[in-house]
Amino acid sequence: MIRRADEAELKSWDKLVFKNPDGGHIYQSYEWGEYKAQYDWIPTRLIWESSKSKVAIQTTRKSAAGFGTIWYIAKGPGMFPRYKPGKNDVQKFAKFTEELAEYIKQADPKALMIMVDPELQDGSLDPRTAGWKKSVHDLQFKATIIVDIDQDDEALLASFKQKTRYNIRLAIKKGVVIEQREATDEMIDTMYDLMKDTQGRAGFFLRPKEAFKRYWQSLAKSNQGRFFVAVHEGEILAAEFAMIFGDKAYYKEGGSSGAKRNLMAPYLLQYEVMRWARDRGAKEYDLIAVPPKAKLTPEHSMYGLYQFKSGFNEEITEFIGGWEYSLNTAAYARWLKFEPWFHRVYHRLKHNLFW
Repeated sequence: MIRRADEAELKSWDKLVFKNPDGGHIYQSYEWGEYKAQYDWIPTRLIWESSKSKVAIQTTRKSAAGFGTIWYIAKGPGMFPRYKPGKNDVQKFAKFTEELAEYIKQADPKALMIMVDPELQDGSLDPRTAGWKKSVHDLQFKATIIVDIDQDDEALLASFKQKTRYNIRLAIKKGVVIEQREATDEMIDTMYDLMKDTQGRAGFFLRPKEAFKRYWQSLAKSNQGRFFVAVHEGEILAAEFAMIFGDKAYYKEGGSSGAKRNLMAPYLLQYEVMRWARDRGAKEYDLIAVPPKAKLTPEHSMYGLYQFKSGFNEEITEFIGGWEYSLNTAAYARWLKFEPWFHRVYHRLKHNLFW
């Protein structure tokens, strides 16, 4: 059965999400839903109850003008054990799909489709068996590197590649210091400038500063996010916004200056953030965004990021990516035909991405 969360459940929403079989994800947190509401993604918090489980699921919905409403479960549903489904989860997912579709159709007559991107390892479950269609574009990165940080400093450092350990020790020896910073306007300006510097070298897409500012400040206020900077002789060489939710921590955004790159400040920055997250109860640290294994070549735009991140753990984890479930056959067919045009027009009018 699927129902709206009651008042008591809403007040303890994050604790419910922590108890999900996947351990929860920060994109399912109450604060993230409130942030997305500022961009017309209206959150609806649902409870799915079966005979043996209770799963807290945050959906967000947004109108795609002229087509209908899109419902999106970011990094969910959290009904699967972490990264791999259990023996009975295929049948559970089919039952969940049926009940969710019925609930949304009744709640929203204009509903066009549902989107999900659960953190399931690639090949572990085929959503097509429950009527889902692979999305043309993945809203979240499919491939990542996850570091086990549930260990003491010596063991954590020993788990890194030799060159990464050397770079961390070099940064310490040269006097690089890691500091925590508040989410002030000045810090946000500094962070965004460093991200632009990094973008110039790595070539990734960068959203407007205001989009980052809103959630950086929201998550910092809720104690789910924190700025860290690597400083040498008063100069900020690198910065990161790290997030933590339950026993998971995330390297969400980062940037570095072209100055003093021989001091290896980003390596020490990552190590100290991992220690901070571990000391707050996190067991794993998601480095987010590396090339998928099939495209892991020096020509890939993110290959440089992979080289850096793989120094902390070489194993790439690939998820199944985004999937769509049609709620209106005719409207969904129109959407598939005109979606590229819709995104171009939306970007031109709003100066931002629809997603």
